Amino acid sequence: MKKLVAFFTFFIVTGGLSLFAGSLDYLTNQSAKVCLTFHRTASTDASADIVNYNPAGTAFLEKGLYLDFSSQMLFKPYRAQASDTDPVTRKYEQNEPTWYLPNFYALYNFGNIGPGRHAVYLQMGIVAGGGTLNWPDGTIGTYAAYSNSFSSYGGVTDHSFKAYSVYYGIGVGASYSFFRDMVSFSAGVRMVIPDRSVQLSAVSGAIPIIGGNISLSGKFSYTSLGYTPILGADVRPLKGLTVGMRYEAETRLSFKYKKDYLRVDPETILIVNVYDTVEEGLAAGGLYDGNKFNYNLPHIISAGAEYDMSFLLQGLSLMTSATVYLLPVTDLGKYYDSADGTTDPLGNVNEYFGVGWEAGIGASYQVLQDLKVGMGFAYATPGTKDSYFKSSYTMLNASANPPLDSVTLGTGATYLFRSIGIDVTLAFTSTFYIPYSGTLSTAAGDFDVEYRKIVFNIATGVGYKL
Repeated sequence: MKKLVAFFTFFIVTGGLSLFAGSLDYLTNQSAKVCLTFHRTASTDASADIVNYNPAGTAFLEKGLYLDFSSQMLFKPYRAQASDTDPVTRKYEQNEPTWYLPNFYALYNFGNIGPGRHAVYLQMGIVAGGGTLNWPDGTIGTYAAYSNSFSSYGGVTDHSFKAYSVYYGIGVGASYSFFRDMVSFSAGVRMVIPDRSVQLSAVSGAIPIIGGNISLSGKFSYTSLGYTPILGADVRPLKGLTVGMRYEAETRLSFKYKKDYLRVDPETILIVNVYDTVEEGLAAGGLYDGNKFNYNLPHIISAGAEYDMSFLLQGLSLMTSATVYLLPVTDLGKYYDSADGTTDPLGNVNEYFGVGWEAGIGASYQVLQDLKVGMGFAYATPGTKDSYFKSSYTMLNASANPPLDSVTLGTGATYLFRSIGIDVTLAFTSTFYIPYSGTLSTAAGDFDVEYRKIVFNIATGVGYKL
């Protein structure tokens, strides 16, 4: 039974906090307009959503009030399979969509104040996470962990896994331009409020000594509060060319653990004749209400350029950007030994990651005076090392939401109702993740695993300029 408590400790501490580990935790798509081209790091069009991507560029806009509200629907078919020495192939899937992913931006440009323009801005919405993952038949990782934990109790016959992760953000800042609108700088701060939870259940095989099965179910939640300093800079070296840069400092997050419920039947199973209940065993391992674990969002450096190509084709603009996630120097938390039943860490999760990055190119075209269309491409890698997928210490995280390299294609259109100053955006993106295949070695045996993911996104937005 000690192995069962060890599994719970391992699952709750690492699986709960590191489920979306890597740069995938940060959402690139925080507005509908970014889904048109996927690159707005140097955009200075009349839209408030550049607050998130090019805050320094807000100083270049014309005097006035700008608002932007958008939401996205994510469809996330994930597939995984594992083969062991039986040989038996087990297949797992999750299809839980995210119906609502909102973001709101507001900015006011005061026009010329002194030698340049001055603007202030506000942002509210979802900055990281992405909703719910629901694996009704569990994952490869939970199967391996339960099989080991229940090895003396008839194995595992049924299990499930569900995780929720949303990071709310509220930010403010200001920008100022110099040298006849050739250079601008911005400074701001964003408050980040994560809301995360995990749910699990499992049933063991028949156990003659108790005349039945062991049933487990639990829900555990984590909350935190952190702040992200954000700096931006823009340069306009040539007519029609804007080069932008944004730096987001590491967001320090100390998650507070809360047990929403834990049910074990039969409840009074002895744990190596030391602890009377599973709950007491968890508490001895450090899992009790109010205990805290670190899991930060990484340093982010983003740079890009946008060039008005109207001298070749009226209304055509090209843009490109690259974003770097400094995971090796970010505190992503600890990983633990699932065999010793304690919360003594063996190392840091960021040991499994190199530098994450994403880059690509996009274009927009003013088809009509009030209609703009766009399309873009981006390649992203979370910097995941091969050891992350093969380690039993990270198998729960890797199997629930594998951090894979990806290719994203986006397209859409924005239409301006000029008479009332409102624009409407509809955009679509498809993210195709490069499958991973390898061997996972666990205490329950070796598994040949394969992970596949696709995410489809429908984004809608409304903008306003007064």
